[in-house]
Amino acid sequence: MALQLSLSSCSYLDIVPDGIPDIEQHAFAMRTQAEKFLFTCYSYIPVAGSISANPAFLAGHEIVITPQSRSYSGTAAYYLQQGQQRSDSPYICYWTGGNGGKNLWRGISDCNIFLEHIHDVPDMEEWEKLQWAAEVEFLKVYYHYYLVKMYGPVPIADKNISVAASEEEVKVYRNTLDECFDYMLSKLTEIIAGEDGLGLMEDYGGQENRVAGRVNKGIAMMLKAQVAVTAASPLFNGNSMYRGVTDSRGVEIFCPSKPAEARLQRWTYAAQACGEAYEFLTAKGHRLYAYSGSLTEAGLSQRTKDKLTIRMALTDPFNAEVVWGNSNNWVGVSGFGYGDLQNQSHPRDFNVDRKTSNSNHRGNFAVPLKVARQFFTKNGLPIAFDKDWANVNPLEVFDVRTDDSAFLYAGYQTIRFNKDRELRYYASLGFDGGTWYGQGDETDRGQYIQARQGGAAANTVDNSWNLTGIFPKKLLHYRTSFATGSAAAPTTTATAERYAWPLMKMNDLILLYAEALNEAGNMSKAKEMLNEVRTRAKLPDIDMAYSAYSNDTRRAGSKDGLREIIREERLCELALEGYRYWDLLRWQEAENDFSQPVTGWTLSGSAPAAYYIEAPVFPAAITFSKPRDYFAPIPTQEILRNRNIMQNPGW
Repeated sequence: MALQLSLSSCSYLDIVPDGIPDIEQHAFAMRTQAEKFLFTCYSYIPVAGSISANPAFLAGHEIVITPQSRSYSGTAAYYLQQGQQRSDSPYICYWTGGNGGKNLWRGISDCNIFLEHIHDVPDMEEWEKLQWAAEVEFLKVYYHYYLVKMYGPVPIADKNISVAASEEEVKVYRNTLDECFDYMLSKLTEIIAGEDGLGLMEDYGGQENRVAGRVNKGIAMMLKAQVAVTAASPLFNGNSMYRGVTDSRGVEIFCPSKPAEARLQRWTYAAQACGEAYEFLTAKGHRLYAYSGSLTEAGLSQRTKDKLTIRMALTDPFNAEVVWGNSNNWVGVSGFGYGDLQNQSHPRDFNVDRKTSNSNHRGNFAVPLKVARQFFTKNGLPIAFDKDWANVNPLEVFDVRTDDSAFLYAGYQTIRFNKDRELRYYASLGFDGGTWYGQGDETDRGQYIQARQGGAAANTVDNSWNLTGIFPKKLLHYRTSFATGSAAAPTTTATAERYAWPLMKMNDLILLYAEALNEAGNMSKAKEMLNEVRTRAKLPDIDMAYSAYSNDTRRAGSKDGLREIIREERLCELALEGYRYWDLLRWQEAENDFSQPVTGWTLSGSAPAAYYIEAPVFPAAITFSKPRDYFAPIPTQEILRNRNIMQNPGW
């Protein structure tokens, strides 16, 4: 889906741009031109599969990079990771655009223009006008939602302000949080129900090649579920941290004083919205992905296929688990640019003879140890709650035996931290001694990471420097590869297998449903949803795991305990997909995580004992300031232009 005809608004927020008569005359004169405007409305979708445009990868500490890598790729989110956001020209700004962000207010304005004029197009049938209008109504909500996640309460821009409006009308106030969420949920309800003649596609109907990436009914239902859960989450649902924060009218726009019953109603509504989306999408054939084996060579072990299930759920384009894939955000694009997720996730090499001459796979994206640590044991429990790990020294070096070779390379030395972990650990991460299928190697267990000093994946040059020794394998399509070459004639030829970045997936919906059910008081159904994800990950159901293997057998039996368990499950299941940042914010747990040291292996030794020493990867501590850093700053120039727009606390 090509996106064209970019229009610009030179006025504040949602004012109708100059030149609207020309837009009316040309953009809606016929269907082909109106379609270009439709694609313009889509073009504002934030590029989530990009470390430069999505703040979540770096700000959520899922990936860390060096200053040299930042300078090569121009990644502004690096400064968010360092706790160096600013209100003057903010990094990754989605309010006015810039530093990696897009101007979402301009996107909303273009959506409003489209909706005002789509019915004037002469050579379109009414049903198609209504379908396109519904898609753009959705996009308008989606852009409001992204702004609310980043900035908290925002002005609702359901209609553009006329250029003839008075100064008082132009200088709008921020709506309250509850007004924002009620607007979005009400609008989505209308879109889904087809009120006012709106009519989204039920699904793609086998026309994925033509319309994949366009909004359909299932996507709208899942957005409603996401918005509803966000509205119910601690950061947004009667948060007393913002008590006394008022705008110039004296209005507490963060709605900090909310009784327990009202907070519970948000969760009840969220559970219902998640349930409706789940039932609709499963009826349409959406389900958790399972690797069939039809995409690769025969002879793979079941364990390798299981790992590919986890990897390919993300990288197999528009598979059954993907509810909404962004057809304008392909990872592994032509040219395999420096900032591409696949380029930077690939280790320097697997063959020590080629590492000095291979210049395509940089390996700059490093996964912090705290992310590696959050994955479960093979018993389906966090390390701290698994009684089998009570007397385990995670740094103990051992020789890998054949019975561990599905995950670790037989005959190699690694540490106990890497042994007896869950399937998702091995599928998502590359680490010293870990087996790695694909990337040009078709043997089942023949390829592995050598990250210690002198190894094929070890750091070699400053623009190819992995800070922790852990690689985000999950982001790489297994068919992305480079030519093998030889020691005498090394090669730098690379071929990337592209995939469209998924904006919505079933595993996210299932775990949102579990979270909402638990908060609404239905623990039994919550566990049923939780276990659906755990079964795919080859883990025991939650009650069995805690009764048989845990040092706290009662944890899964309480609402508070199950809340923590569901959150831990999300951190494992959705790791490296950009959810961690938003989840820790909405749970109001960011202050406990983002100020912790970011660490990795010391990387300086060739022997295990010298290499496996945990050390900070940044020279200075990172500070997360509460409440300031829970919401991004509104650009200072916007506050100066409209004093009714209150700046977020702390900025």
